Amino acid sequence: MRHFSLALVPVGLLVFYFAGIYFYPIPGIKPLYFQLLFLAIAVYWFILFPRNFSIKGPGSKALMIWSLTYTMFIIILYLISSQSDTATQILITWLKAPLFLISFMLIFSSKLNNLSATNPITFIFLIIAVFAVCMNIYDFFNPTLSKVPGRAAGFYINPNVAGSTIAYAMTVSVLALSRKFRFPFIIFCGLGVLLTFSRGAWLVWVVGVVYLAWGGDAVSMRRKIILGGGAVLFGLVVLAFLFTGLLGQIIFNSSLSEYLTPNTMARLGIGASQFADHSASSRADVVLGGLNFGARAPVFGQGLAFTRENLGWPYRVSTHNMYVLFWAEGGLTGVLVFLSFLGIVWKFGVGIGRVLAVQMALDSLFTHNLLEVPVTAILAAYVVALGDARRQRNAQARRSVVRALRI
Repeated sequence: MRHFSLALVPVGLLVFYFAGIYFYPIPGIKPLYFQLLFLAIAVYWFILFPRNFSIKGPGSKALMIWSLTYTMFIIILYLISSQSDTATQILITWLKAPLFLISFMLIFSSKLNNLSATNPITFIFLIIAVFAVCMNIYDFFNPTLSKVPGRAAGFYINPNVAGSTIAYAMTVSVLALSRKFRFPFIIFCGLGVLLTFSRGAWLVWVVGVVYLAWGGDAVSMRRKIILGGGAVLFGLVVLAFLFTGLLGQIIFNSSLSEYLTPNTMARLGIGASQFADHSASSRADVVLGGLNFGARAPVFGQGLAFTRENLGWPYRVSTHNMYVLFWAEGGLTGVLVFLSFLGIVWKFGVGIGRVLAVQMALDSLFTHNLLEVPVTAILAAYVVALGDARRQRNAQARRSVVRALRI
């Protein structure tokens, strides 16, 4: 592990907490205490090493500007909302995203980190992925943590968040491993994602697998084509097993069937179509409802938390879709704000940052909580800072070549 510094220890612990166990309510300790501790350490670190912080990269600047714009935008949405207790709570929750983005961007942009694909923070994400998979395995066979019976979630409590986070962390951290350990690690992460029975997370994991095979560190185009083609074939086989019910039949005829619930059996295509369960049908209803309500107020939408209240929203759940959520509550302005976030991660998070952007864009079709969880902000800040560091190294290398040629 290169570029290690003792100053990174508290940062690593905070990344592990907010990206790994933040969702689990530790008895006797409110999450607010850890958030205040995080802010105190960030401020202390900035005072201690002021010269090590640099927000000069284009990606870092863009993410900072977006955070400020997003903050003003959600305040506007709150002002046109019902301003109820629910709306106020959502306001507080949504304000955490820009706070985490700015804070971790400052930390990751620090010169102390010397970011690269094998720096210590990358290994923290690897540990988070392994830990999450282990907790999912435990939670599946000993249901204690997940709020949805039959679907593992570990300390994430929500199976959808657990599945997508494992897929994200796998993408960001797998290149830190030597080649012989990468495929077993990917399969291990796939097991953790599978046990969440989140169809969106399954797709997000497959996208990560295909990219890692195509991108990775393969240099020759021939190797890229072979690995990429093999990954696509592997992904198609996995999806065929998942979405045709073949895997469901295998599990149903094994000793694992005793751990399945009617919900998980439906998601595996046992006894009905993959998308015949109540979850799939209800999601179609709320998506159509969100599109209709957004069309009634196309500029700024219906206001913050509209789809979380019973003050006009006729459904029991929100949209389960980030695009429809921003359209319903924020109108076209909201959609553009959200798309600009994904665009920044894509444009400035070169390499793994781009596949992370694709994964988030795909995951956004299945969740309305993407910007409510700290891990999204942490990963976005990390890959953008990583992209800026890579650009800076490339620029320095070009300047060195130019100087050498002049000599």
